[in-house]
Amino acid sequence: MPVASLRRLLRCFFFRRTQAELRGAVKKDEAFDFFLAPDTFQPDCGFKPGRDPAPACHTRWLSEPGKVHAFACQVRVLEPSECTYYCACGFQSGYCGIQQLEGQKQMILFSLWNHQKSARVENLVAAPGVDAKPFGGEGMGMGAYCDKGTLAAWRAGEAYLFVIRSRAVESGSEVSCHLHKPQKGWVEFARHLRPEPEEDRGKLWGLYSFIEDFTGSLADVYGIRLCVAGLLFGGRPVKELCEKREANSPTTGCDESARGTETRTGRRGGRKAVMGRFRGNSVRRSAQYAAWVQVEPGAEWQAVASIKGTSSADLDVPNKCVRLVECDMNEGCEVVCMESGGGALADCGLCSGTWRAPPVPKALSELSDG
Repeated sequence: MPVASLRRLLRCFFFRRTQAELRGAVKKDEAFDFFLAPDTFQPDCGFKPGRDPAPACHTRWLSEPGKVHAFACQVRVLEPSECTYYCACGFQSGYCGIQQLEGQKQMILFSLWNHQKSARVENLVAAPGVDAKPFGGEGMGMGAYCDKGTLAAWRAGEAYLFVIRSRAVESGSEVSCHLHKPQKGWVEFARHLRPEPEEDRGKLWGLYSFIEDFTGSLADVYGIRLCVAGLLFGGRPVKELCEKREANSPTTGCDESARGTETRTGRRGGRKAVMGRFRGNSVRRSAQYAAWVQVEPGAEWQAVASIKGTSSADLDVPNKCVRLVECDMNEGCEVVCMESGGGALADCGLCSGTWRAPPVPKALSELSDG
């Protein structure tokens, strides 16, 4: 299979299917060089803690009306896990949040994608210590990153409040990211100018948050996240390829999840592809969230009306959940808890519906409208 096609196929899912189910989903194509194993090959597709990856978990914030001027999200991580992105404010053209990197290293980031029909995003403002630069890979746009100093640091158990605002200007939208830290107050982390059509200016929609692992040598090499059980590569079972070099496969940093990788030359054009087995990214990770919106500049902040939990894994995968839990910072309220990885959870559901949202944080009233 061409690497580009393999990347699209494997990007977000671990397919736990029988040979018969896989055969029923495959269509013959001369461009493919992946084949199903013989009927006699029986892959072990059962759930195993430490082998199954940590699925990404998402919360969709369903606001009324659908498009808003500003989006605020509070994220609280009780026990940080390495190589995890705790996305706070996601929207139709970007996101921001906190990351736990290898060891004690941490990062705060804000990314805005280019509009497909307009010019590139430009950086207008970056706080001291923030590096603003274009990015590629998963789309193209402008990023703002801080992984050094006090601005980048965040602590377990503390709540961090992000605000994304979009203001219409003559050429597009100025989209800003503000961050509030306990005892430190507000800082404008970065502001970008996104050229876009007039009908899209000054509004945010498609609001979401998520937690996600970003480990693995496949991701490093080709952007491929997970592997499919029960396939043959170059005429040999994936299991055989994965185990061949397990004992001496090198790993570094957040790549420690991928062991036993094997490269082979494909049949078409000498292209190389990589398959691997994932382990380290199965580590348990979780975070608590709450969100509010501001419909128009200067309007009162209001809690998001309802939520919808989703995941990159099938509903029956037991090591993930999106659920509501009692908020220990505000009595009588709920926060959204997203949890993923490790062993099977007692509750692996994905909740949806209304919730008892926490009151609007006092810090939001302290944020200037300028």
